[in-house]
Amino acid sequence: GLEFVRQLLLRGCAVVGTHRQAHAPEPLQALAVSQGLRFLQMDVADPRSIQCAAKALEAQGTALTHIIHSAGIYGPQGTLDGRGRKGRADAPAVTKDAMMTVFEVNAVGPLLVAQAFAPLLKP
Repeated sequence: GLEFVRQLLLRGCAVVGTHRQAHAPEPLQALAVSQGLRFLQMDVADPRSIQCAAKALEAQGTALTHIIHSAGIYGPQGTLDGRGRKGRADAPAVTKDAMMTVFEVNAVGPLLVAQAFAPLLKP
């Protein structure tokens, strides 16, 4: 995501970046100061957070031309049954909850973002 932001700012685009934590990461804050990047806090694993971010952007009167979704998580780490194979160490067994978290963030999250922010796209 950071390199997308850098490249778009270099081309003179107005960029609204999102971040999950209370404060934007330091590399993004540096770009905001020097190049006019704006931020919204949003957690793609939380539908309410997505809706709040979209409403905040709408309240600012911001129209979008593109939505680039690059948030995601890698995982889950583990094995089918918790046992290592072919010289690999044992690792925790992958659970349904771990798989559902990955699916919700990487598959459902982008859908919810698109649904919430699509009304803000310029025709």
